[in-house]
Amino acid sequence: MNFSLNYFFTAVSNDAPRWVRLAAGFGPTQFYVNGVRFLEGEYAWLLPGLYPVLVCAPLDWCNSWGHVPTQPRFVEIDSHETKTILAASRAEYAQRIRDWQFDLAEWKRLGGVDIACQKLFEASRLTMRMLVENAIGEGGFQAEVASYGNIASKPALHYAAPYRRMFGADLTPALDFEVFVPRKMFAHAYGADGRALAQEINSSTALDLDTFAAVLPAVPEAWQPAVLWGGTGTRIQPRFQESPPHPSSPPLGERVPEGRVRGNRAASKRHRTGTASSPTAPSTPSSTIRSTSKRNHRRASCR
Repeated sequence: MNFSLNYFFTAVSNDAPRWVRLAAGFGPTQFYVNGVRFLEGEYAWLLPGLYPVLVCAPLDWCNSWGHVPTQPRFVEIDSHETKTILAASRAEYAQRIRDWQFDLAEWKRLGGVDIACQKLFEASRLTMRMLVENAIGEGGFQAEVASYGNIASKPALHYAAPYRRMFGADLTPALDFEVFVPRKMFAHAYGADGRALAQEINSSTALDLDTFAAVLPAVPEAWQPAVLWGGTGTRIQPRFQESPPHPSSPPLGERVPEGRVRGNRAASKRHRTGTASSPTAPSTPSSTIRSTSKRNHRRASCR
């Protein structure tokens, strides 16, 4: 069954003031109580009266014989849970105010950039830094063994050199991604016949050429000639790689005829931040109440 939206409508008569939690047993369910939208697990304060309730239950995908049970209902909560909800709501609102003040200051300091884009960039930068520190590590020794180590290291290696070019600084202060290729080269013994042999004592000794090209600009300049020699042979073919070169592959550095070989690009787009309006301040606690699950709570009343 393809995507569908299912709607159910009823009216609930409430005889006394009470706090309730809206539950359905199906996460994507949405409630509209007296025109106010609630999500699964959110809370509402109900006054005596009649409440129209519309339930929207989206279904993304399901086998023709499958079932997705849902049971929309109001679950009354006691005074102790109510106090916990209100305390969490006030604390979270105070934190949201501090976050907004920080965002506003950053928006002014950076000349009106889009704060959402700035946060996305900072989050990705932090993620890549942790990946460099943990997947590659100081000395370029990598945390995982066999080919899994290269899989985990590849995104960070493709990110590190463009980041340095863009910002003039490295992701980490340690020598890690810069010596990734030299470390693999030092693990090899180079014979007089041009063959390079190695044992997989620490991580894989293989290296695909697109990663080699991506990380080469980050290798210390004094080491680059040796790394180029170690990564290429007398016929400018790779000495170490995960699969042998195709017989028709051109020498490294030679122009590739258009339509013959399509390689991966290691280029990175610059981080673009356009101007944007200032961040909007959070609404007051009376209109936005949060539970311990960090979801919105709203007050729905019937007059």
